[in-house]
Amino acid sequence: MKELTEYGRTTIDRVNFLINALSEKEKKNYFRLESFIKIWAASTGGSADINEHTDFFIRTNTYALRQIDAVFFKKFGLRIEKNSHQLQMNEDEWANGIKPISHND
Repeated sequence: MKELTEYGRTTIDRVNFLINALSEKEKKNYFRLESFIKIWAASTGGSADINEHTDFFIRTNTYALRQIDAVFFKKFGLRIEKNSHQLQMNEDEWANGIKPISHND
């Protein structure tokens, strides 16, 4: 069985691995993936000021990463993160995956 670290040590590494591993057909099939990657990247980071915006960015970041993970899981059979709480997934979602919103079929 493959180890997650074979796809990169960090989440950023694994997102980049996914981008480079997708065929042109897959890129067309997951037509919103690029947008989710941009949203995830734009909402990644920290703030010393914890306020109402912090919750918005955490939720946005998690939602976008879940969509990226859905494609990663379909492609490689592994989660993009090591633990279900990092993607705020229940046991069923973790075990069976979620359907990518960006899936074109």
